[in-house]
Amino acid sequence: MPSENYQALVLIVDDAPTNIQVLAETLRADYRVKVATSGQAALDIVDRDRPDLILLDVMMAGMDGYEVCRRLKDNPDTQGIPVIFVTARSEAQDEQRGLRLGAVDYISKPFHPAIVKARVHNHVNLGLTAAVLQEREAQLNLLVADLAQAKAQAEMARAEAERANAAKSHFLAAASHDLRQPLHAMDIYVRLIAAAVPPDSACLVDKMKQCSGDLSMLLNELLDLSKLNAGALEPRVSVFPLAAFLDQIATIHEPSAEQKGLLFRVARTRLVARTDNQLLRQLVANAVRYTARGSVLLGVRRRESKLWIEVWDTGIGIPADKREEIFEPFRQLDNPARNLEQGSGLGLALVRSLAKVLGLQIRVASRVGRGSLFAVEVPRGTVVAAGGVTERRIAPERRRRRLRVALVEDHAFVREAMTRGLMLLGHEVVAAADVVELLAGLDGLAPDIIVADYRLKGGSIGSDAIAMVRKCYGDRIGAVVVTGETDPDVVRSITDSGLRILQKPVQLDALEVFLNEFGVDSQPEAA
Repeated sequence: MPSENYQALVLIVDDAPTNIQVLAETLRADYRVKVATSGQAALDIVDRDRPDLILLDVMMAGMDGYEVCRRLKDNPDTQGIPVIFVTARSEAQDEQRGLRLGAVDYISKPFHPAIVKARVHNHVNLGLTAAVLQEREAQLNLLVADLAQAKAQAEMARAEAERANAAKSHFLAAASHDLRQPLHAMDIYVRLIAAAVPPDSACLVDKMKQCSGDLSMLLNELLDLSKLNAGALEPRVSVFPLAAFLDQIATIHEPSAEQKGLLFRVARTRLVARTDNQLLRQLVANAVRYTARGSVLLGVRRRESKLWIEVWDTGIGIPADKREEIFEPFRQLDNPARNLEQGSGLGLALVRSLAKVLGLQIRVASRVGRGSLFAVEVPRGTVVAAGGVTERRIAPERRRRRLRVALVEDHAFVREAMTRGLMLLGHEVVAAADVVELLAGLDGLAPDIIVADYRLKGGSIGSDAIAMVRKCYGDRIGAVVVTGETDPDVVRSITDSGLRILQKPVQLDALEVFLNEFGVDSQPEAA
């Protein structure tokens, strides 16, 4: 691209010295000028110096101007140089011939210097502009080519990322299932040991329970975080009244707060939220965990169509330069020893990942030594039914009866653990690795409930096993799928078929609560 001070080069081609002199004197003040007295000399100069415009006589000895112009226009390297014929041949057909050969203008002799100067000025500027446009077009073509290459590379990277994500999701699903199996069995065995050891060893069992619980918590949080980041975990969005939910959170965390001498307060509200409530649970747990004295306050603010759930504490506070760092996995500001009693370090990472998936904001305000505020944006829900004060009534005590449980689980060590656990709860168990073996074991006697793993050997699934048992003994038999699967599609397929689901590892206490729903007599026990 010519610089701002660029002076264009004009080549004058004429075999008459007088014409050359007049033209050169007319143009030299504004342009660099070179001259040639023959057609071949002109072509040689063009090859060497590449002028910005050529003033070309027609009638010259040897090679005339028409031939010079033809050769220039036939050469891709020189065809863009503007040519103006300056000649005594003024017939219309002469001018027409010159223009057809590619000349940009035609000046007849005798000429007026001012006219020549004006036309040269116009065509030089047009030529330079065209050169600039060509250069920019070339740059644009290069840019387009670069963009096309970048797009192709991005498509390849996207395809590779999708393959990696698919592999990661498959790995996470397999890891989740396979790791939950031994944890599930271990939790039940710990409960069995607790029932068998003497009282003076109970503290050891409590430690085992704590270790098992910590391991389950860490596994669940790590897998959930990985799945969120891989796009393989769908948020569980529901509509719920905040008052009942906040009371539930208070029930869970008030004992821990009381142990530390903290005041735990919940602001009253009648608002309804629509979100995944896991967002809020983690924030409250952190507030209690990192507050040594003072209080924790849980409340709601309403701003236009959105709600903000706020958790205030009087804890250690967070330095301004660490407020992003606390959302990183395994990053805890006051736990360099990685003490699991202070949490796994994944809670806030889960909160942020979940909020990102839901498209919600998180606000943090804090003063070191004074406390912190964590606020989560929550969409408002619609109240389905009119609210009011609900009177809580205590249900009369009902007798629990012994159940005949049909258990189908293909992992031997898990099957044995569940069998022992169910027997400890006082139930009769018919256990098998597959449905054929189970039907044989039932021996014509209907079970009260079916407990089935989801993935069974031979590619069969627990919901199909339940359907086969019900076909033999009746559709009203209760059933639950106990599984380590966390794939949203698998979970949805189970619930869509009308079955209950319990996710491994299942605490024996939780399984007992579930079974009690089926083991209650219809009449209360007489006083």
